[in-house]
Amino acid sequence: MATDTQRSILEYLTDNYGIGRRGTQDGGGSSSAIADASVFAGPRGGETIALGSELLLTLNADSAGNAPEGDLVRLSSRPSDSAGSMNVTPNFTAAIANSDTFIVLSLPFTFDSGAFAVRQAIDKALLKIPELLTVPLTMFTDGDMLATSPTDDWGTPSNATPTKVAATFPLGLRVLRVTASADAGYALTNNIPVEENKSYYLEATGMIGSTGAEADAGTLQAIDVTNSNASISLDNSAIDRFEPEVLANNVTMPSGCEQMHVRLAATLNGDIIDWSNLIFYKNGTQEFLVQDRAEVDRLGQLFYASGATWRERELVELGHELEQRPSGLWVYHTAPVSGRALFYEEFRKAAALGTTLTNSTGIPKEELAAVAAWILLEPLLADSRWSGFARKAMGDAALVRTKYKAQRSTVRRVAKSVPLLEM
Repeated sequence: MATDTQRSILEYLTDNYGIGRRGTQDGGGSSSAIADASVFAGPRGGETIALGSELLLTLNADSAGNAPEGDLVRLSSRPSDSAGSMNVTPNFTAAIANSDTFIVLSLPFTFDSGAFAVRQAIDKALLKIPELLTVPLTMFTDGDMLATSPTDDWGTPSNATPTKVAATFPLGLRVLRVTASADAGYALTNNIPVEENKSYYLEATGMIGSTGAEADAGTLQAIDVTNSNASISLDNSAIDRFEPEVLANNVTMPSGCEQMHVRLAATLNGDIIDWSNLIFYKNGTQEFLVQDRAEVDRLGQLFYASGATWRERELVELGHELEQRPSGLWVYHTAPVSGRALFYEEFRKAAALGTTLTNSTGIPKEELAAVAAWILLEPLLADSRWSGFARKAMGDAALVRTKYKAQRSTVRRVAKSVPLLEM
């Protein structure tokens, strides 16, 4: 999924809604002044710029990410007619250089404080535009691989280093990457309570990691914790190619088994295996509890996966009812389900970008900027200086809200029955 950084969102806001002006340093190195003759010089170069206007250095062109990138200062002089030079206070934390980029805000706007704080408006806009994710229903806490940490919701790995890798083109899967540091390395889930002699559905999607080699291999392993960590037999467990493989298993818990866990293994020292969509539930289940996550805004449709191979799978809507239970928990009710992977829609509140220029979001900058601009400019709608930009923001934001309102209110009535999948 394409992402936009806070830097690009600020630049788009500045260019399209008049809250400030952008520049590129062309006056040599200094820690107390900045200039862009092409933008700020001449008789109208200082237009909309005032003493006390805030200036943010958005990119250190010579060494991105290093000082003075991110420095926030105020103007202590208006732009000079000859060179568009402006003095700043306090000084930058390091000397700026030609090609460094910056944004100067018009009053009354600020970057981080007060009623017209731009970065706060961006974060407020993020709360109004949820991101839609389709995630698996599973008893494993991090079976959807959405958690940032590769260890918090997992057991202690053995002879392996687990890391989280974001979804990328062309596969688009969030994964737990298991890199073996010795033979038979694995990551493992926390223990899951089970019922002896009952059938469960276990599925994982695995592949050789993009940084792995053709000879790398991995296995999906089910372990009976109660009975001395004995192995539970699986019909589909081997990973030996770069193309994602869906390992689908109906497995009966051994006699006496009360807890089990799953190992995501990389076979030999140095092997690199990626794992995604780790799904586990009791066959015949009709109620599926959804994790209580603060960032989830609402829940959407329920699906089952048709087709046994990754490239051929299709998500088919499944009729359901949603019930809210105490403590903010939600439950999907449907017909008894066995031998199928289930997925559901999460509308998630996007994470705040804060004050870090490189923080990013999957929401398009054009949509996010429109909502943020209306948050900033609505109080200024009657002000002749800002009414034009405010009306533009109002129209653009209305289009964005219409799009996401339709997405959030989709309701379909479909059958609750699920055809059996032959394993």
